[in-house]
Amino acid sequence: MSRTPPHIIAVAIYVAIGCHLSRVHAQFGGPAQVEVVPAERREVAPTTRLVGTINPQWRTVLAAEVAGAVIELTVDIGDQVRKGDVLCKLRDSTQRFDLSAAEARRNEWQAELALEKANLDKARFEKDRIARLASLQRSTDKEVNDSEADLRAAEQRVARAEARIAAAVAEMERAQDQLDRMQIKAPFDGVVVRKLTELGQWVVSGGDIFEVIDLETVRARVNVHESAISYCTVGETIFVSIAGLNESVNGTLARIVPDADLRARTFPVEIDIPNPDGRLRSGMFVHAALPSGPRKEYLVVPKDAVVLSPAGKTIWIARPGDKGHTGAPAPVEIIAEAQDAYAIQSPAVAVGDLVIVRGNESLRGPGPVIVRNSGASGVVQQDRQEGPTDESGGASKPGSNEDHSS
Repeated sequence: MSRTPPHIIAVAIYVAIGCHLSRVHAQFGGPAQVEVVPAERREVAPTTRLVGTINPQWRTVLAAEVAGAVIELTVDIGDQVRKGDVLCKLRDSTQRFDLSAAEARRNEWQAELALEKANLDKARFEKDRIARLASLQRSTDKEVNDSEADLRAAEQRVARAEARIAAAVAEMERAQDQLDRMQIKAPFDGVVVRKLTELGQWVVSGGDIFEVIDLETVRARVNVHESAISYCTVGETIFVSIAGLNESVNGTLARIVPDADLRARTFPVEIDIPNPDGRLRSGMFVHAALPSGPRKEYLVVPKDAVVLSPAGKTIWIARPGDKGHTGAPAPVEIIAEAQDAYAIQSPAVAVGDLVIVRGNESLRGPGPVIVRNSGASGVVQQDRQEGPTDESGGASKPGSNEDHSS
């Protein structure tokens, strides 16, 4: 004799208990009050839920460009930093001495240049004077040649002084650059996540100081199978669930890396998610609903309509009748997921069916329901029934003022 499969027995017991509870509820509490919206048909792409991890937009390990001893650390792990903030200072006495020496040499050559320019003016005046005398035939050729040679020599001395000033300025800039390198600054707004040195420690050139990340916009990285990657398009909106926060957000598919993992045949995909309040942190676990097929028309219902039960995923439909509405369960298969809706398949659901979105959590089996205020056009604002009602318009319990609104 064949045995009944365990899952069939479980479903039968669930339905039997639900029907019993519904009869008890109808006897003592009256029909449940629910809110509904009509099921509609939209063109959507089927999706698959993929696991991924949140990464920062930017991550960098700040290192010392020159060797030196750490004399000051201005931040610690977890501190917020702004671009340009000084995070670490190295001993810079030698660099300051070099800068002062370069400034002194520049000043010296500036004074020398002033002297040479005065000599140049004198040589120019003398040349002009000899030239005037030569025009009157009152000076010799030697005097003319000597005055011209003296002028050229004075011009060369001025040029040499200007070159030495330029060299001194370049030396000052080099000394200033070396001095600036003794301070390690934040390259962007972010958060310090690792401290890799301590006060008084000697760091070599290239030695690590801090690790900083930018979480203003985070990147959720997931791996998409090669059979679905062609349906992913840069720029489209992606629904992402944050497991640790029990929240859902919309992100933008920003990057598709065209280099597959040869073992899994998956392609890395990055989804950018705005994070102005910093609630999303690096390393958090996420689920992302990525397209897995071509766009088609599917029935779409709000997420609040779907209820998990031992029999699987179910929605409840308020079916109209002569005596009001009856709540009836319908098993569904979820095809696609958005932030506030599911695309579903079910032979028991049609376009326009009144899907229950509030009060469905208390339903346990087919039974009468009262349809309350709904945003759906063509849906009655509230069913009427005979008997005493409470202030909200629903049927009241005998001897009680408590209603059954969800």
